[in-house]
Amino acid sequence: MQSQKLKPWETATKPSDPTKANYEFAGWYTESTFTNAFDFDTPIDADVTLCAKWVLPVLVQTGNSTGFGSGNEVTLFDRKWRILGIKNSNQALVVRTTPLTDVEMGLGTAGTQLQIAFLTAAAGNREDGSGLRSYYYFDSDGSNGYEDSGCDGCGIKDAIDTYFEVASGSYPVDALRVLPVELNSPTLADYFAPTYSGVASQLKPNDGSLTYANWSWADGPTYARDPRFAASVDASGTPQAFAPGLGDIRYIIGGSSTTFEGMRFSNTAPAGAYWLRSPGAAARQAELNWQNAFQNFYHVDGSNEKLLVRPAMWISLGG
Repeated sequence: MQSQKLKPWETATKPSDPTKANYEFAGWYTESTFTNAFDFDTPIDADVTLCAKWVLPVLVQTGNSTGFGSGNEVTLFDRKWRILGIKNSNQALVVRTTPLTDVEMGLGTAGTQLQIAFLTAAAGNREDGSGLRSYYYFDSDGSNGYEDSGCDGCGIKDAIDTYFEVASGSYPVDALRVLPVELNSPTLADYFAPTYSGVASQLKPNDGSLTYANWSWADGPTYARDPRFAASVDASGTPQAFAPGLGDIRYIIGGSSTTFEGMRFSNTAPAGAYWLRSPGAAARQAELNWQNAFQNFYHVDGSNEKLLVRPAMWISLGG
């Protein structure tokens, strides 16, 4: 927009709407936070700087054809994603309706759905440069197993990060919709902190004192209701895909149910079983979802306990 010189108490001339590739113009505002729309009938008695507001086009939603849950679906990165819930009118938590495949990971050409070990680290590949860690969700230094699985050649976070990097490069317009988030992955100290009413009474050592290798939930269903550690949309965070967690689901559905129909994609194992990023019910376990229920009987080591991976993202629905 070109500047306009006005006499005191004259009104500005409204310019033609500007254009910007991949965005829609949503009006002129008097501040960069886009709180107050500018009225071109307002007499001007001082210098005014206007800011153009740009929004993404409204994303087309289709009805959920699986028969499970009530979430609509959207298409991003040439795949269907189910809307698990919407916050702030246009921010949606979505999860992919199909698991990652060998083609997407550069590991084959058959389009086979990949089963991956959670795998908190591989030999010599921990972020701190050390070797193979002990196979517990939390390590002796208190680090988080999902975050540790992101090291090169490790487990599910590495797989999801690799997928997202490739998909974003192939579909850059779709990548504009992915919102920056903080995963809020807990350290051991965070997880043991009694900020959730169920933690103080339910986290128990098998013997002795609570340690990274010596803890479990006394009551299985209680941990599945843990509302902590949801990924949060945060401008200082990173646009990314991630394995959904218990906190994410609890943030969306509230309440205390240990099942969620929106997370069901198949009734059969292993097709319907996929990793979540949360700790399970004991020191060596990570959480998973099977059918519509949260389960905890798979371990984080590199054994044959492998499951499918369905990435989740927070996205803008546009508008």
